[in-house]
Amino acid sequence: MREHVRALPLRPRFLAGESTGSYVTRLASRNGLTVGRLLDSVGEGLSAAEVDPRYTELYVNRAARERLAALAGSPVEELVRALPSLGEEHLLSDGKSGQPLWRCRGVGIWCGGARCVLPRGMPVIPCG
Repeated sequence: MREHVRALPLRPRFLAGESTGSYVTRLASRNGLTVGRLLDSVGEGLSAAEVDPRYTELYVNRAARERLAALAGSPVEELVRALPSLGEEHLLSDGKSGQPLWRCRGVGIWCGGARCVLPRGMPVIPCG
């Protein structure tokens, strides 16, 4: 069981069309945290690597979405309106345990097996 999370003291405003990866990066930076440390508070992920919001998007299950809303000091509904990837249709499965989970996926990256194919010149992002 994870401990209760409290709202972080500094909360950046949402930006129009912002990705969840971008918002989490700004929320962490504004509060003097690494993205990995903030994601550790959100839930369990494949890695706590830094997220580059230009190339990744974060996806969460319901429990992690609630924890992110708590950290952001915003109701879940407001978070969903501001960050489209937090909508019901994009949520990860809650699984049997109901533990808060997150994953990030590269934008424009196709992964098959253990190998990712990237467009020429696009850097490899070590996230999940």
